[in-house]
Amino acid sequence: MTDDFVSLSGWTRECLPAFLHRIVALPSVDSTNRLARTMIDETPWPGNAIVVADRQTHGRGRFTRRWESPAGVGLWFTLLLNTEWPRDKLFQLTFMSALAVGDAVQETLGRAPRLKWPNDVLIGDRKLCGILLETASRREANFVMVGVGLNVNQDSFPAEMRSSATSLRLECGRILSRATVLKNILDRFGEYYLRGGQRILSLWKERADCWGRSVRVRQPDRLIEGIARDLADDGALIVEVDGTLEKVYAGDVEA
Repeated sequence: MTDDFVSLSGWTRECLPAFLHRIVALPSVDSTNRLARTMIDETPWPGNAIVVADRQTHGRGRFTRRWESPAGVGLWFTLLLNTEWPRDKLFQLTFMSALAVGDAVQETLGRAPRLKWPNDVLIGDRKLCGILLETASRREANFVMVGVGLNVNQDSFPAEMRSSATSLRLECGRILSRATVLKNILDRFGEYYLRGGQRILSLWKERADCWGRSVRVRQPDRLIEGIARDLADDGALIVEVDGTLEKVYAGDVEA
């Protein structure tokens, strides 16, 4: 393990924000979301937790895509939350996570990133962070796994990713402490989370820059082209297509 991850793996309960009760830090896992899912069956339930790995061998993005997660350079983690929020409000945690990452990125770089519907954080047109939200149940309890992949100290990317990906190091020109970046994200997420989701969607809307612009939403069986108009109360992107407002719940947005 690299030195900065060794310091992170030494965190105790006192290092965590109030909403978290446990940290599981490992040198390598297949997927932090997958490991978090297995923790749900523990008896007794260990409380809200974070699973963080120096490396993922089978990191996942949306639509079962692979997320490159090499050792020593990124933040690959999952927040495992046992929440009493109604199931129809859980989607807000995706937007909440993007806000928290965006806050930490702005503190690091001194400039605000772009938030892209529904779950990406970008610098310019290059992807810096992706978020994957999954849910599970145990008896009467609802659990949420918020998986975050943030490029921190990469100084290069494979040829096929060079035009579409970036890292904090490439943007600021220096190597960063992943433990410090993670602490900033968790502190900001905790502030949002303990508010119970208040104003999350309106805050996200303020920081997205797609409103009034032409977008293309690529779905497995359809391409939607129109003008991005708003974010619905249920998290859908509202796109004006030939004068008609249409709610879009899934897809890849191309601005």
